[in-house]
Amino acid sequence: MTSSTVTENIQLRRFTRSHKSHPQTTITEPSNPPKSKSFFKSKQTPARQRAMNYVSAHNTPSIPGGLPLTYTRLLLRLFQFILGLTVCGLYGTDLDVARQAHFPVDSHWAYAVTIGGLSAFVALLFLIPQIPWGAEGGAGKVLFAIDGVLALLWVVVFGMFGKMYIGEDPEDTGHGDGPGIVRMKNAVWVDLTCVVLWIATAGWGLFLFLRGRKGRTLHTGRAEV
Repeated sequence: MTSSTVTENIQLRRFTRSHKSHPQTTITEPSNPPKSKSFFKSKQTPARQRAMNYVSAHNTPSIPGGLPLTYTRLLLRLFQFILGLTVCGLYGTDLDVARQAHFPVDSHWAYAVTIGGLSAFVALLFLIPQIPWGAEGGAGKVLFAIDGVLALLWVVVFGMFGKMYIGEDPEDTGHGDGPGIVRMKNAVWVDLTCVVLWIATAGWGLFLFLRGRKGRTLHTGRAEV
């Protein structure tokens, strides 16, 4: 036996031992891996679907702000509606007392109830999703004047009753109507809140109106107005 043959036999035995000590392993993948289930996937209830459809009807992609601003706008309109009805209740109480006592109707109280009812009606109208109040090119950019007029009317209400009741002391009325004075002082701050809400929505409508006019000007090539 030659030296080369001995060397080849030694190498063959080493390869065989190495192969036995480290057998080749094969990894097989399952033919049908299990489908992963989303832990956070929630079931869409009919009520939630209706709410999402309502918000989507008010949301317009061309208007800046997206869904957060849409929720804010709807919340402002809801507060305007609620506070309008609240003012009707606060001032309507005195009108009902005067009617039962056969006193003449005070024009200040009648004015406040009228503005409260009108505001509640307009706010509810703005909450109708079928009307494109906030849409690009919709009625919202023209009828923002309604918000402005109502804001001015609320300024008048706040001015009248603020002048009468902000400085009044319920403990020193002289005619025993302390609770009524407290109620009217609270009504004054409700009036001020209505002023702020209607100014906010009027400002948003004015922004949409000016944005739309600027967009039409750039599109037609006319001078900016």
